[in-house]
Amino acid sequence: MRNLIAGAVVILLAVVALRMATALQGYRRGREQRRERLSAAGRAIVAEVPADDGPEFFAEDAGAFYWANRRILKRDIRAARMLFGDVPLARVQARRFPDEDAADADAPEPETETPAFEGAQWDVAIATGDETVVVACGAIREQVSQELARRIFEAIRQAVETCDHAVHHSDS
Repeated sequence: MRNLIAGAVVILLAVVALRMATALQGYRRGREQRRERLSAAGRAIVAEVPADDGPEFFAEDAGAFYWANRRILKRDIRAARMLFGDVPLARVQARRFPDEDAADADAPEPETETPAFEGAQWDVAIATGDETVVVACGAIREQVSQELARRIFEAIRQAVETCDHAVHHSDS
């Protein structure tokens, strides 16, 4: 009788392990298909941000960034901030929108060191003329969250500077 129960437990554990392996394989396959679709559309993945229902991709092509089913045109980005909680650690302001410099003057200066807030989130806020899109990168406990925020912010900073440079040279 004991051998029969042990055999049943072994079979049950094997079935559970196979189901988990199958689910993991399906998850990986779905993730790879999403990556391939982005690549086929001419988009490069800047960061893969963990979300409750799987990874969300922050991607870009020559003219726009893509996040959470939104298209953010690079030429429309007026400013971006990398935030830790509500504290901006880095900021970029598009020079091609000079009328908005005064609005950013009230914002606190970027911090040189990371403040210690328990449970604070790493975010990147992207301001366009119409809206501010927030890319939630994760909590402080996750070192990867800081790296994701930095990678996304850096891509946006480069795009803003490239657009400013192009506008400046077309005015000359």
